[in-house]
This record gives sequence, C-alpha cells and structure tokens, in this order.
Amino acid sequence: MDEVEIRELLIEHVGHRCCWGSRPARTWHIHAVEDCNVYVGTLETFIVERETVTENVPDRLLPNAVDTKSEAPVLFTPRGESRTVIPESEECVRCPACASCGALGKKFCPTCNADKLFRELKVKCPVCNGSGVDGSDYVCKKCKFLGSIVQTCPTCENLGLIDCDTCLGLCYVRRRNVAVVRWETLVARKVIATRGGAFVPDNVFEKAKGLQLFSTQSRKCSPATFADSNFLNQFSSEIIAARAPLSATAKTIRERHNISVIPITKVIMTNVHRSFSFYIVGTGKQVYFKDSYPSRFCWGLCSCFDWLNL
Repeated sequence: MDEVEIRELLIEHVGHRCCWGSRPARTWHIHAVEDCNVYVGTLETFIVERETVTENVPDRLLPNAVDTKSEAPVLFTPRGESRTVIPESEECVRCPACASCGALGKKFCPTCNADKLFRELKVKCPVCNGSGVDGSDYVCKKCKFLGSIVQTCPTCENLGLIDCDTCLGLCYVRRRNVAVVRWETLVARKVIATRGGAFVPDNVFEKAKGLQLFSTQSRKCSPATFADSNFLNQFSSEIIAARAPLSATAKTIRERHNISVIPITKVIMTNVHRSFSFYIVGTGKQVYFKDSYPSRFCWGLCSCFDWLNL
C-alpha cells in the first residue's frame, strides 16, 4: 500500500466525522508504515437437544388438526426451536389449573379474592377527600360520612371469580405430548496478532474482511495441518482444544473449522514534535484509530451523530 492510497483512505475517514479537521490528514508527514497480520480462528459446533413435554391447551370441543411436520434446522444457525405434537397423544381431561373451584372454568380473582375471602375494594371519597363531610361541614352525600366509597373490581367486576387462564373457562383442556427440538451453534474463537496488530481490539476484527487460509466441516473436526507453518498448526490445535463443553442431553450434528488472516497496516504520521497513529484493517481497508486524532473541534454533538449513525 503506497502513501497516496494511505492518505486518501485517511482523508475519506476523516470526512465522515463532523468535528474532525482534514489538515493533519492532508499535510502531516507519513513517518512510518508497518505491515502486520492478525490470524482469526473459529470452531463452530452445531448441536441439537431433544425432549418431550406435556402441555395443556384449551379444548374447543372440536378435533384440532395435528401438525406432525417438524422444522428442519439449517446448519450453523445461531439458535432456534421447533415444537411438534406427537400423534395420538392427545386426550381431553378436566382442567387441573382450576381444580380449586371444582374445575368449573373459573379461578379466584387475584385482585379482590386472592385469599378466597371476598373483600370489597374501597377508595378514598373524591368529594370529601376522606373526611366524611363536605366543605360546609355537612355529611358528604357521596360516601354518607364513611370517607370511602366502594370501587368496582377492575378484574372481575365484583364477581370474585375470573376465567381460568389454562382452559379459558371451558372446564376441560386438551392434554398432549409435544416433542421439542432446540438447536444452537457454539462458537470457540481465538485471535492472534503479530507485532503492531496486537494493539487493535479484537472486536474490530469481527466485521473485518480477510483471506481464508483453511476451512473444513465434519462431524468432529481435527486440527489443521500446514506443511510449511508450525505456527498455524499450533494455532489450529489450540482452537480445537477450546471446543465448548456440551450438556448430557446435547448431541453434536456438525462442526466447522475456519482459519483466516486479516492484513493490517500501521501508519504513524508526524508534524514537528507531534504524532499520531492509525491502522488500516482488512481487505476492506477499514480505518481504526488507536490514538486521538489531533484536529478535533467538538461542540458536544459527536455522541448524537454516532447514535443516529450519521
């Protein structure tokens, strides 16, 4: 990468910052350019867990169409779940959730009848403000000198019972067995930087584009073998050794092992006794600043523009 291209990339990067001046990017001397590499290795483990659960759903007294098709997961998706009703596992039973009221499709109101002792809801009288008398010292006509009035329960309208959440007031539920399949991709990731690239945070490399050196898929991946690089062989072995542990019910379906290299160019610019450095990351040539840019004129709006992605 020559100095002309380096300066053009810096000027373009500075031009997207509202409070940054372009003079250092245009006029300061390029003192040093250093090329270095960052190696990124990943091991993705696609796992599946299966279990059977029993659920109760409202019974509509009509036969429900049973969907016996299960969703086939796409390999290496972050996570997902499918639920499939097991054929011939359904039965109609009395609702167990509202058994306290005789399975009548009701349950005690949590607002006014939580302890099964119905109580009227009383609030301070809005006319006399709870004093029982009006402004002329006469008995308040609204509350009859009680200072409070009875309020209709907003949940049950003073009935003391509400429809059961499980059977929706139908008294019966459809009990069935459901096969639940959950899948997830576990990722082990390792980053090694050479020389000046070690000062760039790892999160910068998550979106950076690089060159792929190795890629393989199998039921269980083994370390890569490079005939001319013991460093990459050791790097691959460390990634495989960092494989995420699995639970007793999880099963590995597929693994994918990738190693890529991201080129980095470190640039130091100077002007008399002042200097700053920045990095050009990846094949997409993303500019990253480790030091503060020397020409900033901030009026407190930078954070606002960053929030708006301007």
